[in-house]
Amino acid sequence: AGKWAAEGATFGIDPARIAELSLAAARPRVARLAAYGDAIKWADFGLEASDTRVTVTTAGEKPETHTITLGNPDPSGARFARIDDTPAVAVVPAAVAETLTRKRFDYADRTLLKFDPTT
Repeated sequence: AGKWAAEGATFGIDPARIAELSLAAARPRVARLAAYGDAIKWADFGLEASDTRVTVTTAGEKPETHTITLGNPDPSGARFARIDDTPAVAVVPAAVAETLTRKRFDYADRTLLKFDPTT
């Protein structure tokens, strides 16, 4: 199993938060497709020049890299998204988008003390 680390950080990582991120990135829930095909106007969805990207690289013999790009929110609060370079605009629920856009310190382990209270 790999070890997670926040890039450039020296603090411990909260395993529960990493589990949420792993699930959201590995199998992002898609509520619906908003558009599909070669004629998509990416700017209409905030996906043409988005700076909100999550890139995941797998380990193993054949590493793969996948990118989830998040665009504008839709009227319900969900976010438009593009997976890799697919010709599709997905709509991901707000909770998925929130998980994918957490900042580095949101993953810091908040455990102050760790001991066995029975001893």
